[in-house]
Amino acid sequence: PFVDAGPGGAVAGTSVAIDATVTDDGEPNPPGAFATKWSLVSGPGPVVFSNESAVDTTASFSVAGTYLLRLTATDGEVSTFAEATYVVSAIPAPSITQQPSALQVNAGGGFTLNVAAGGTGPFTFQWRKDGVPIAGATSAVYQSASADATQAGVYSVAVSNAGGTTISNAVPVGVIPAGTIATQAATSAHVSGSPLAIANTVTYPGTATALEWKVALPAGWSLIGDTTGGASSRPAGGATGVLTWAWSTVPPSPVSFSYSVSIPADQGGVRTIAAPVTLALAGPNLLLLASPDPLHVTLGLHSADTDRNFRISLLELTRLIELYNCRNGTTRTGCYAVATSATEDGFAADPARSSSAAITLSCYHSADFNHDGKISLVELTRVIELYNYRSGTTRTGQYRSQAGTEDGFMAGP
Repeated sequence: PFVDAGPGGAVAGTSVAIDATVTDDGEPNPPGAFATKWSLVSGPGPVVFSNESAVDTTASFSVAGTYLLRLTATDGEVSTFAEATYVVSAIPAPSITQQPSALQVNAGGGFTLNVAAGGTGPFTFQWRKDGVPIAGATSAVYQSASADATQAGVYSVAVSNAGGTTISNAVPVGVIPAGTIATQAATSAHVSGSPLAIANTVTYPGTATALEWKVALPAGWSLIGDTTGGASSRPAGGATGVLTWAWSTVPPSPVSFSYSVSIPADQGGVRTIAAPVTLALAGPNLLLLASPDPLHVTLGLHSADTDRNFRISLLELTRLIELYNCRNGTTRTGCYAVATSATEDGFAADPARSSSAAITLSCYHSADFNHDGKISLVELTRVIELYNYRSGTTRTGQYRSQAGTEDGFMAGP
């Protein structure tokens, strides 16, 4: 007889089907015509056959390595055998096909971390925080319904199978404590040839160990100077592009500073300033975006000039009168706020605020030249003065930016 049981491969801990053919004089013989037996010739571990006395069997290899199996066949007259080499590999440790992602969440908010594994299952999972296993966190998804400061940290997950364990990327989860906020505000109207001042504040609970404030200046703008209150590094005067202030020893909250910039006299329209802030409290560093994000700066245009044509129309003046007439109960206060939804000028009446309540806004109306968050009669009268500008006998309401005036504007083209 002739036996053919060609080479094959397997994975340790799994079973593989082995098919062999026994022929006599080149012709297949019916089952039972030959006595057959499988055996292990050599290998690093035992082999379990589902049936040693059959041509086709299933073999299970428990240890990785190279195995030589032999099938012996006897037809009653002649015995022969064939040998099959099986290269058995160990089960590989899992691969991670989806890594968890870094997160930042407000205190009290929920968060979810996910991982996905590839390779030979079944898989087991164990999430860890700062290298310490989290009790009960043994699925591919880790969830927290309400985050607090104790959950800030660096998270990873160990994914295991019979072949070993693979550790995911370690990712930070930052929890922003209540009361943590960064703000930026233009504290002066832009007037051609004069600096624009911007005030910045970051407020936080507890103690901060590091603080970094970045500002992306619009094209053509340059730094004139700053007041930074102990920053360990700051940009030099004349700097452009991205400016960075950093504190290695952070003052108690709130930390405030301001800077002034020079803007080309021929720039007009609206420019924006984005300010990402990195703050180190307990746990991973937090990334805050100074509010408003971004800050809109109107160049050479009055806030009342909503159609941006350098003229104050009757409709635009009426809108300012609407803000002036804001009342808290029966008392006219003229209080306004930065609008939280779209309005024609970006502002809204604030009837909930009394006239004696102090407030700091992220942006002030051009008419509010004393920056108290209220439109007074004097301030309204000033805009009426711009509205009443005449060219000859025709009222045009034209105005222009002008240094040295109470509001940074002058009537006339």
